[in-house]
Amino acid sequence: IHGIKLTITNLNKNTLQPDLRLLDVLATMGCEVEKTNSSISIRGPEHLKGGFSVSLGDFSDQALTLGCIAPYADAPIEIKDVGHIRKHECDRLEALAVGLNKLGIKTESSFSTIKIYPAKLTPASIDTFHDHRVAMSFAILGSKCPGVEISNPSCVAKTFPSFFEDMEQVGIKLKHELRAGLV
Repeated sequence: IHGIKLTITNLNKNTLQPDLRLLDVLATMGCEVEKTNSSISIRGPEHLKGGFSVSLGDFSDQALTLGCIAPYADAPIEIKDVGHIRKHECDRLEALAVGLNKLGIKTESSFSTIKIYPAKLTPASIDTFHDHRVAMSFAILGSKCPGVEISNPSCVAKTFPSFFEDMEQVGIKLKHELRAGLV
C-alpha cells in the first residue's frame, strides 16, 4: 500500500508455510514479487488492482491482512472460504467488517465470505477484540491513513511482540499513546 520495496531475508521460496500463497494474491494486485532461495522481495504498485475473488481457505490467517489492504485497491475484492475464522480468538470476519465499516468502507459478508469495496478512509478507533491478527492487520491499513487508532495494541505480544517496532524499522511512522485505563 506504500509502494515501497520490502525484502524479507532467511525465508526460502520453497517453504511449506501456506501463508506464503498471499504473495500470489499480491501479484494479482499488481505487486512485483521476487522469490529466491534465501529471501522474498515485494514492491507495491502505484495503484493496487482489485476486481477479483479469491479463496483463502488454505491460508485463512491472511484473510485479515488482505481485508485491510483491499480498500486501497481500484475495485472490490471478495475473500471466500473463510467461515472457520469466525471461531478463532474472535469472530475475525465480523471484526474485519466492523472495523472496515467504522472507517467508512462498504463490505458485504456471508458466513464464509466478505467483499470489500475501495473507499477513502475516515479515521476511527478500531477494536481489536483482543486478537493479535486484528491489531496487526488494521495497523497496516492505518499506516496509510492518519488518525486510525488501534485499541489494545499490546495484544500483538501473543505472536509478534516487536510488531510495531518492526513496522517502524521498515519506515512506517507510528504515533504511540498510552492512556490510563487502556491495556
